[in-house]
Amino acid sequence: MTETTPKSMWFYLVVIIFFNFYGLIFIDCFMLATRYIFHSPFTVEQKDASDTEKILINAYDRQLDGGKAGLPLGWGKHYVWRIISISLSIAAAGFFTGAFCKTNGGRVALISCVPCLIILAAQVYLYGFQVVGFSGDPSYLELGGYLYEIAAPKAHLVISIAAIPLSIFLAYVFGNTGSLFQENFTYGTLLGVKKYHLLWLWLPMYFYISGLVISVTRAITGIFTPLAMYSFQAAIYIVAIGLVYSVLRGKRLSRSNGFVRALANLGILIAGILLTALFDVAFIYLAIKLNQLVT
Repeated sequence: MTETTPKSMWFYLVVIIFFNFYGLIFIDCFMLATRYIFHSPFTVEQKDASDTEKILINAYDRQLDGGKAGLPLGWGKHYVWRIISISLSIAAAGFFTGAFCKTNGGRVALISCVPCLIILAAQVYLYGFQVVGFSGDPSYLELGGYLYEIAAPKAHLVISIAAIPLSIFLAYVFGNTGSLFQENFTYGTLLGVKKYHLLWLWLPMYFYISGLVISVTRAITGIFTPLAMYSFQAAIYIVAIGLVYSVLRGKRLSRSNGFVRALANLGILIAGILLTALFDVAFIYLAIKLNQLVT
């Protein structure tokens, strides 16, 4: 079935909100995964006040907490991981936005990306003009009366600049790709799923995408754990997502009522989280036992 009626301004406003909301979820999933993938501490480190820190005062002209600070900001030194995360998040948000609106997906996704571009431009300003001790490592940035630790500010400045044209390109290309892909599904759905499910899907997506990013990245890179363990975890996430998707599309339990399908999806999502958590606990237990044997 093809679409014949023009879309209203309110529809495009919903699409813009959809792009930025889910884009924020995607990027936050990658940022959350950063600490687990690279084992970054992401903890507050108290530092003695240097002369540079002492000149940084908040909006009320009070010295910052006795001149001590150390809140790590953002991605740490993982600036390459940051550009990968931004690219994948914009591409995913653009693809789903193109599928959501079905027509003119590239242009709509590009317009929807404007708030993200503004944030990137603000980051260019912050990294380029507001970082104190720019050449040092770490450097510092004052925001909202707090002093934040910035690792590799020059690299993050370059990444922020490069991310602007890259985001424009990815939003447009994947927006068009999403529109074309949506032609294979029923009109009024998003990839075969009724659109009202988007009101709750963001919550399990947050946990599952974060877990999938962690497990896939560690399986590929072999960080911290054997390949097999995180390959199994990634497989569990993928199977659970596939099962929920098939239920939502009506490929499974199509003859059951909505309540039964909802319970089935809830059970699948909970089981997936529990199984992956069990793998983590089992590995930690085995690592402790092996360490005791060695020592």
